[in-house]
Amino acid sequence: MPFIKQVIVDSGIRNGTGVIQVKHSTAGLISQEDEVGLLKRDLPKLLDHLVPKGFGSDHDDLSQRPNISPEERINGRAHLEYMVIAHDSKPFIVEDYQIDLGWWLSVLLIDLDPIGRDPREVKIAVMGE
Repeated sequence: MPFIKQVIVDSGIRNGTGVIQVKHSTAGLISQEDEVGLLKRDLPKLLDHLVPKGFGSDHDDLSQRPNISPEERINGRAHLEYMVIAHDSKPFIVEDYQIDLGWWLSVLLIDLDPIGRDPREVKIAVMGE
Protein backbone atom coordinates (compact mmCIF):
# COMPACT_ATOMS: atom_id res chain seq x y z
CA MET A 1 0.00 0.00 0.00
CA PRO A 2 2.17 2.84 -1.26
CA PHE A 3 -0.15 5.45 0.19
CA ILE A 4 0.95 4.50 3.73
CA LYS A 5 4.27 6.23 3.11
CA GLN A 6 2.49 9.37 1.92
CA VAL A 7 0.21 9.40 4.98
CA ILE A 8 3.26 9.17 7.23
CA VAL A 9 5.06 11.98 5.41
CA ASP A 10 1.93 14.17 5.43
CA SER A 11 1.47 13.55 9.16
CA GLY A 12 4.83 15.10 9.98
CA ILE A 13 5.57 12.21 12.35
CA ARG A 14 9.25 11.31 12.13
CA ASN A 15 9.31 8.54 14.75
CA GLY A 16 6.39 6.81 16.38
CA THR A 17 3.76 4.19 15.80
CA GLY A 18 0.76 3.77 13.63
CA VAL A 19 -2.09 1.48 12.80
CA ILE A 20 -3.84 0.68 9.56
CA GLN A 21 -7.41 -0.59 9.62
CA VAL A 22 -9.92 -1.97 7.13
CA LYS A 23 -13.50 -2.18 8.37
CA HIS A 24 -14.81 -5.14 6.39
CA SER A 25 -15.41 -8.78 7.28
CA THR A 26 -14.38 -10.17 3.88
CA ALA A 27 -11.29 -8.02 3.27
CA GLY A 28 -8.35 -7.82 5.58
CA LEU A 29 -4.72 -6.95 6.04
CA ILE A 30 -1.66 -9.16 6.01
CA SER A 31 2.06 -8.47 6.25
CA GLN A 32 3.79 -10.48 3.58
CA GLU A 33 6.18 -10.36 0.67
CA ASP A 34 4.45 -8.71 -2.32
CA GLU A 35 5.38 -11.42 -4.83
CA VAL A 36 3.12 -12.63 -7.64
CA GLY A 37 3.75 -16.38 -7.25
CA LEU A 38 3.04 -16.24 -3.55
CA LEU A 39 -0.08 -14.06 -3.74
CA LYS A 40 -1.64 -15.05 -7.09
CA ARG A 41 -0.92 -18.79 -7.05
CA ASP A 42 0.18 -20.06 -3.62
CA LEU A 43 -2.33 -18.14 -1.52
CA PRO A 44 -5.37 -19.24 -3.60
CA LYS A 45 -4.15 -22.86 -3.41
CA LEU A 46 -3.84 -22.58 0.37
CA LEU A 47 -7.31 -21.07 0.71
CA ASP A 48 -8.82 -23.74 -1.57
CA HIS A 49 -7.27 -26.36 0.69
CA LEU A 50 -8.49 -24.76 3.93
CA VAL A 51 -11.93 -23.66 2.72
CA PRO A 52 -12.75 -25.66 -0.43
CA LYS A 53 -15.20 -24.34 -2.99
CA GLY A 54 -18.63 -25.81 -2.20
CA PHE A 55 -17.73 -25.99 1.50
CA GLY A 56 -21.38 -25.42 2.43
CA SER A 57 -21.11 -22.53 4.87
CA ASP A 58 -24.07 -22.10 7.23
CA HIS A 59 -23.58 -18.36 6.78
CA ASP A 60 -24.95 -18.80 3.26
CA ASP A 61 -28.32 -20.08 4.54
CA LEU A 62 -30.06 -16.72 4.40
CA SER A 63 -33.23 -18.16 5.97
CA GLN A 64 -31.29 -18.49 9.23
CA ARG A 65 -30.20 -14.84 9.33
CA PRO A 66 -32.68 -12.22 10.59
CA ASN A 67 -32.91 -8.69 9.24
CA ILE A 68 -30.81 -9.11 6.13
CA SER A 69 -31.22 -6.90 3.10
CA PRO A 70 -32.59 -8.27 -0.18
CA GLU A 71 -29.20 -7.72 -1.87
CA GLU A 72 -27.35 -9.89 0.67
CA ARG A 73 -24.58 -11.90 -0.97
CA ILE A 74 -23.72 -15.57 -0.64
CA ASN A 75 -20.18 -15.14 0.66
CA GLY A 76 -19.68 -17.48 3.60
CA ARG A 77 -16.47 -18.80 2.07
CA ALA A 78 -14.98 -15.28 1.99
CA HIS A 79 -15.85 -14.77 5.69
CA LEU A 80 -14.14 -18.06 6.59
CA GLU A 81 -11.06 -17.24 4.51
CA TYR A 82 -10.83 -13.89 6.29
CA MET A 83 -10.90 -15.64 9.69
CA VAL A 84 -8.03 -17.88 8.58
CA ILE A 85 -5.58 -15.38 7.07
CA ALA A 86 -6.45 -11.74 7.60
CA HIS A 87 -6.69 -9.09 10.31
CA ASP A 88 -8.81 -5.96 10.49
CA SER A 89 -5.84 -3.88 11.67
CA LYS A 90 -2.05 -3.94 11.67
CA PRO A 91 0.23 -1.90 13.90
CA PHE A 92 3.48 -0.53 12.52
CA ILE A 93 6.54 1.41 13.62
CA VAL A 94 7.57 4.71 12.03
CA GLU A 95 11.29 5.54 11.81
CA ASP A 96 12.55 8.56 9.89
CA TYR A 97 9.19 9.13 8.17
CA GLN A 98 9.13 5.51 6.93
CA ILE A 99 7.08 2.46 7.85
CA ASP A 100 9.58 -0.01 9.31
CA LEU A 101 8.66 -3.42 7.89
CA GLY A 102 12.01 -4.92 7.11
CA TRP A 103 13.44 -5.72 3.71
CA TRP A 104 10.72 -7.88 2.09
CA LEU A 105 7.50 -7.26 4.00
CA SER A 106 4.63 -5.14 2.75
CA VAL A 107 1.22 -4.42 4.25
CA LEU A 108 -1.29 -5.86 1.79
CA LEU A 109 -5.05 -5.58 1.51
CA ILE A 110 -6.55 -8.97 0.66
CA ASP A 111 -10.06 -8.67 -0.78
CA LEU A 112 -11.74 -12.06 -0.49
CA ASP A 113 -15.11 -10.97 -1.92
CA PRO A 114 -14.35 -8.31 -4.55
CA ILE A 115 -17.13 -8.83 -7.10
CA GLY A 116 -19.78 -6.11 -7.11
CA ARG A 117 -18.45 -4.40 -4.02
CA ASP A 118 -17.93 -0.74 -3.30
CA PRO A 119 -14.26 0.17 -2.82
CA ARG A 120 -12.84 -0.98 0.49
CA GLU A 121 -12.25 1.71 3.09
CA VAL A 122 -8.82 1.82 4.71
CA LYS A 123 -7.92 4.11 7.61
CA ILE A 124 -4.49 5.00 8.97
CA ALA A 125 -3.56 6.72 12.23
CA VAL A 126 -0.01 7.80 13.06
CA MET A 127 1.23 8.98 16.49
CA GLY A 128 4.61 10.14 17.69
CA GLU A 129 7.07 12.98 17.37
